[in-house]
Amino acid sequence: MESPKTGILILTMLAVTTLAGGFLGWTVRPQGASPPSAVALPVGRPSTDLLRATDDPIHFKPAIDSPTDDQSLACHREVLEDKVRETTPAGVQVATSKVWYRISYLYPRHAREGMAPEVTDWATGRPLESEIRFQLPAKE
Repeated sequence: MESPKTGILILTMLAVTTLAGGFLGWTVRPQGASPPSAVALPVGRPSTDLLRATDDPIHFKPAIDSPTDDQSLACHREVLEDKVRETTPAGVQVATSKVWYRISYLYPRHAREGMAPEVTDWATGRPLESEIRFQLPAKE
């Protein structure tokens, strides 16, 4: 810097920016927020829509820090009901589906010498060799 004016200008801009940012942060911050214990929370009404948690004030600060059992159960009554769905939320029929770790086989069994010939019930029907399109060419 050949001229001290440039340095003074940069320093002034930095100071103004810092002061403006501090002022904006101070004005945006909630002033005098009441502690969670002083907030009176209404017991919510039971709802069946899937987006109920987005609007219920119990799911946000400061109310989320100290909910009562009644407030929680007003929204989440299903935790008390032992009910099995016939269809998943994605539309899959429960009777025709398997648990995630028994769904499909990532690769065939490829039995080798010394392996047990029996498989568990859930693995019956597992392919014993790869599809032709995935097989390696035969060695010559």
